[in-house]
Amino acid sequence: SGRSVAIAPTKGSYNLDEVFAEVLLPLITPDNGAIISKLLAFARIRRVANSANGNFTAWSTGGTFAPVRDVEFRGNFTRSFRAPSILELYSQRSSIATGVPDLCSTANIDAGPVPDIRRANCNAFLQRYPTATPLIAATTSVPGISGGNPDLRNEQADSFTFGAVVRPRVVPGLTLTADYLDINIADPIASLTVEEIAQGCFDNPDFNTSDPAAGNRFCSLITRDANGQVVSDAQNPAVTTGYVNGKRIRMSGVQAGLDYRTGLDRLGIAGALEIGGDLFHLRHRLIDITGVAPARSDGLLGDPKWQGQLRLRYAN
Repeated sequence: SGRSVAIAPTKGSYNLDEVFAEVLLPLITPDNGAIISKLLAFARIRRVANSANGNFTAWSTGGTFAPVRDVEFRGNFTRSFRAPSILELYSQRSSIATGVPDLCSTANIDAGPVPDIRRANCNAFLQRYPTATPLIAATTSVPGISGGNPDLRNEQADSFTFGAVVRPRVVPGLTLTADYLDINIADPIASLTVEEIAQGCFDNPDFNTSDPAAGNRFCSLITRDANGQVVSDAQNPAVTTGYVNGKRIRMSGVQAGLDYRTGLDRLGIAGALEIGGDLFHLRHRLIDITGVAPARSDGLLGDPKWQGQLRLRYAN
């Protein structure tokens, strides 16, 4: 219909080629260790060629050091990635009818999570497009599209972990572990609404004032005419929603574990008792998709700082 935009047929595929190599260096083992018990180093590399979004090299390096048989320290650094899924790349795009918020109107220009940033960006926008407000698309529906995005980039992560494993010989069957982990993800994939896209445009400190209609990647998802009004034609939707690459996700935490297994024969009971437990403490989590007033979520409802599990098992 005249209020819709052209939707290309839903299809998509990609070809994946990869090569993997690993080296393990047992520098000192319990059999030949004179002063220390174990010293081990490793390195891994994986080269991936994806016809949909290019090449990526993932790698990891680390090692293990045990000064005595009872205590072992371990750590590694890893650069990894997650390729967009078939759903995120090629899920069916559908035509939508939507409004677009007029964030630069007199009523809204001093609102939002960071009013100073919105006002500065809107002033630059209105200086270039003085008749862009009132925004017609704020009071009437305009055609847009929503769905998969074949231009998505890989999510990329740098992670660092270090910790210790204790297996005391005085308590056979007991293993204690503790690890610190830090993860930083770039270009996280998320699905955004029209409102989130508009806020990502005008409430963002990353804003090109010399080209305010395309001030950042989120502004570019809204099509405007020479007067700054939101428009569409047969090939270009007024607004494109759905999956995009965001800015970053950062988290750190500490996890600990306990495992103990003992036979019960000395008590005159057949079988064995197993006790296990896991404890996780979330120190920090920041999910920053649009760059607008990023805030930590750790400790809030749905993202607890402490999580744990206790397992008891009798086996015979």
